[in-house]
Amino acid sequence: MENLLKRIEKEAGKYRSASEQALDHLQMAHAVLLEEYYGNDHHGFLTNLKSMINTLSINPSELELLNYEGPVLKLVKMTDNKFHMIDQWKEELSVLNRSQVLAFVTGETQVIDSRGNKYRYPEHAAAAKPTCETLNNFIYEKNS
Repeated sequence: MENLLKRIEKEAGKYRSASEQALDHLQMAHAVLLEEYYGNDHHGFLTNLKSMINTLSINPSELELLNYEGPVLKLVKMTDNKFHMIDQWKEELSVLNRSQVLAFVTGETQVIDSRGNKYRYPEHAAAAKPTCETLNNFIYEKNS
């Protein structure tokens, strides 16, 4: 069994940068732990790990809204009040304004992905979602 360092060195060519590789490994660790703990956020560990992943995110204009072993729903911030909702198959589902994003995250509306799966945001595990602070910062911070 190869150690982690050897695996990282071997996989390095698949990534554009070391930070992209580190972020990918953190996302894999989060997915494994999420599955291992059956979505239970023991002592806030999964939430903290997810927050760290979001903080290190390569593209600050993107936010994963739901992540179960990979991004399921993602928001791409185009302007301060224009967001594209993307599903796990990289299909654009809709273009939303800030009010529509808030309606989704509060459960007033649902999203249907390109394969017909329905998502009502509040029904999903907290460990699969960004923290409220991360979400709030993403929605309300001005694009630079």
